[in-house]
Amino acid sequence: MTTVVDLYLDLMKKVLTDTVAGDEPDIDDPRFLRQGFLDHYIRGRAYTMVPLARLDNVQRCMVDVLARGVPGDVIETGIWRGGTTIFMRAVLAAHGVTDRCVWVADSFQGLPEPDGERFPVEARAHASKTVTSDYKHFAVSRQDVEANFTAFGLL
Repeated sequence: MTTVVDLYLDLMKKVLTDTVAGDEPDIDDPRFLRQGFLDHYIRGRAYTMVPLARLDNVQRCMVDVLARGVPGDVIETGIWRGGTTIFMRAVLAAHGVTDRCVWVADSFQGLPEPDGERFPVEARAHASKTVTSDYKHFAVSRQDVEANFTAFGLL
């Protein structure tokens, strides 16, 4: 039987991935990274780059932790627009959990520049037009992330 909690969390996943009215980009499409991913996640309205299947896994893990009574807070490191952490807060809220924190860790400056001598391929990718201009090194400001949490009433 589908519960109100299930409906709420399924809707949150679809809103956060911008799949309420459409599908995720097809990972098997050869244009996925250059076009599908870029158009849907980076240029689009998604709050997370994490696909629905991974958000399902986050939900299962969080519910398992709650069911087993595992103590402690949760954290995501490298959060981009905050969508996955917003979802973590939604899971806790949907289950009436008020005694745990969801921590967010990010530089809010994007991906750091790799050491070109040790990681030449990564350094070339980091300096590429795609990563610099299209992806903007995945930088999102703290203020934008806070606004995203606020939009869902989960800051």
